[in-house]
Amino acid sequence: MLLLILAAACGSENLSPTRPLPVTPVPAPSDLLGKYKLTFTAAPSCSLPPEAKQLTFEAWMFEETPGSIRVDLNTAFPCFCNPGFTGTRQGDAFRFVIVGGPPGDETVVELVGNGREVRYEGTATATQGDKNITGIFSGRISVVESASGATLATCDATDHKMDFVQ
Repeated sequence: MLLLILAAACGSENLSPTRPLPVTPVPAPSDLLGKYKLTFTAAPSCSLPPEAKQLTFEAWMFEETPGSIRVDLNTAFPCFCNPGFTGTRQGDAFRFVIVGGPPGDETVVELVGNGREVRYEGTATATQGDKNITGIFSGRISVVESASGATLATCDATDHKMDFVQ
């Protein structure tokens, strides 16, 4: 009886089935710019151990508010922190600030074996292409002994490379 009341309430005398409505796909969150492989490559002038000359991270880039960028990194460093860095975007142009120092929120530190870690500190400018964002990282790459915090090697340069590839 309830069913008849509902059908009558719809105001339709034709009770034959109707076509289903087209399904509209749900768009991805507008703030996610994408998942990337981020590779830092030390400048050719650097005298660093081989394991520190080029490192690749899994990275997720978000635009939290228009023009404000956050990059989250998946690192092997064991901490209860949010490794990564922030920046700005204007069209296809990006500027990033990479905070150095001991591991923690918004830092880029990676374990490379033998009780060593590689740390990055500086700024970067980059340009977005079809499936990549390529730029120059200006700053310091350091190799540090994890246990003591002693610096084993550093390279300050204005021509390190930074490449995000999807």
